[in-house]
Amino acid sequence: MRILLDENFSLALHKALREAGHVSEHIIELGLRGATDAQILERLSVEEWLFLTQDSDFLGLPPGLKSIVLVSHVPQDIPTRTRVAIWLRAIDNFLRARPVGRLFELDAQGRVHPIRGTSS
Repeated sequence: MRILLDENFSLALHKALREAGHVSEHIIELGLRGATDAQILERLSVEEWLFLTQDSDFLGLPPGLKSIVLVSHVPQDIPTRTRVAIWLRAIDNFLRARPVGRLFELDAQGRVHPIRGTSS
C-alpha cells in the first residue's frame, strides 16, 4: 500500500520508509505544502493511500473514502529519531496486520487503535 505523509511529518520518516522498501510520498515533495484538508481529502477519496497525519481534524472522515487515515498522537517533544522509529514500527505492524477500517489513531507508545464506526 502506498503511504502518504502529511506535511507535519518529518522528511526523515519519508526517507526511512523508502529505505525500508515502502512506496512513500510526502505532501511537501508533491508540492502541496499548505494544502487544505479539503484538498487532501479529495485526493484520499479517489486514490488508495495509507495517510499519516497529526491533524485531529481528520478524525471526522466523510463516507466512501478509498484511503486509510492514521492520526498520530506521538508527542512532538521527543527526538525525531525516536519518533521515526515509533512511526516506522507502527506502520510495518499495521501493514502486516491489515486491520479492518478506514480511520485509526496511533497512541504515544506506537499502538494503533481503530476509531469505532469507521469500518466501511
